[in-house]
Amino acid sequence: MFPASKRKPWGSCGRGGSGRRRYDGEKAEKVENCRRNCDMITVSGGDHMTQQKEGIQRALQYIEKNLSGELNVREIAEQAYLSPYHFQRVFSAICGISLGEYIRGRRMTVSGDAVCRTRQKIIDIAAACGYASQDGFQRAFLRFHGISPTAARQTGALLRRMEIPDLRDHPSQYLPSYRIEEQEAFCVRGYAYRCHISTSHQIIPQIWDRFFTNKASPIRGMYGICIDIDGEAFEYLIADPCGKKDPAGDGTVMREIPASIWAVFPCTLSTLQDTTTRMWRDWLPENGRYRLGAALNIERYFPQTSQDTDTACEIWLPVQKNE
Repeated sequence: MFPASKRKPWGSCGRGGSGRRRYDGEKAEKVENCRRNCDMITVSGGDHMTQQKEGIQRALQYIEKNLSGELNVREIAEQAYLSPYHFQRVFSAICGISLGEYIRGRRMTVSGDAVCRTRQKIIDIAAACGYASQDGFQRAFLRFHGISPTAARQTGALLRRMEIPDLRDHPSQYLPSYRIEEQEAFCVRGYAYRCHISTSHQIIPQIWDRFFTNKASPIRGMYGICIDIDGEAFEYLIADPCGKKDPAGDGTVMREIPASIWAVFPCTLSTLQDTTTRMWRDWLPENGRYRLGAALNIERYFPQTSQDTDTACEIWLPVQKNE
């Protein structure tokens, strides 16, 4: 276990910069479901990069057309031919913002234009931007713009904007170092927490803070593991490797990680967030040889010696070979 002072939030389970997470103990069958939840993009090289950006662009267009209704993560992800779990990570890495933040920002931008440039009733603008009540809309408007809709209309205030990103202008970055490993299924034992993508960046650091205060814990914290539940919720595990017959107990659970080919990205705790972003944004679409595998990922932390100034770690992403 590395010292709490050396730890900080990471990113492979988050939107490209936070924590450690996954789903709540619905048994190992949910892990097995990850095998069947693989993304099926099979193209190569620059074509892969182009197709991934086109997929995100289609998702952006879909969001724009449906701002007035209920936007479902699964339906948005389908526009990019990705699972909800993987889509939200790719979206955050490419666009630099979480999907939920982007949708809220676009709704507030469109509503701000309507408030200041039209004579529509506030309640009608609220409904057109997907809000069921005028009060809820006014609170959201105030949080985003720092001014109420009525005051914005009366004063002609200059409002905050969330523009639609043009992915064609997104520059390709250098690829992170990686290696490919093939691993048999293995078991881990640890503490399990149900997390939601929208709040995980705040929750997971708190989970680790609590973990480090438990001096009697039988778990060292070698792994931070995210296992998808439904694309929006996931189980987050702080875990160690164990044998199949090892008892759980002490508030811990056991999970079997399925056999897989893994893309392994070495980094340190201080570079983990940047490596995670480049993994989703640059390596995944540009490598050409591998596509996403099961909807899970792992961070592995190595013991820190007295000579180490940073904690060595690795991001493990399950992949499949392109045919």
